[in-house]
Amino acid sequence: MDIIRSISYDQTEILLNILRLHVPSGVIDCDPTYSRGQFYRDGAVKQPRLRFDLYPSGPGIEKADCRDLPIADSSLNCMILDPPFLATTGKSLAGRIGNIINRRFGVYPNEKALHQFYIDSLKEAYRVLKPHGIL
Repeated sequence: MDIIRSISYDQTEILLNILRLHVPSGVIDCDPTYSRGQFYRDGAVKQPRLRFDLYPSGPGIEKADCRDLPIADSSLNCMILDPPFLATTGKSLAGRIGNIINRRFGVYPNEKALHQFYIDSLKEAYRVLKPHGIL
């Protein structure tokens, strides 16, 4: 009997366990916040058929905002969402040396703006997922 632990320090293990528990096909249809595709780099989690990012970084990644996807209503079984999580202002945003994560993924000017981004992203996920779809 396979055991699924409630804690893991490995994102691949976490994603595979989520898929095993909740997605019978084991397939993620869409990643609208793909970035560089780090979730899929070792091949254990298969690349989604649809890959989007605000700033596409390679072939097969289309330019799109996760709040306004070029996808029909109720058309996906499963999607993954890894949204930005930073809200800040200050020195780390101004210079060449500073917070690498801020510069790579961007930040929102305040928590209210970040919270609205989450609301809008989840509404869009609800729109494109089939009834009982998995996010």
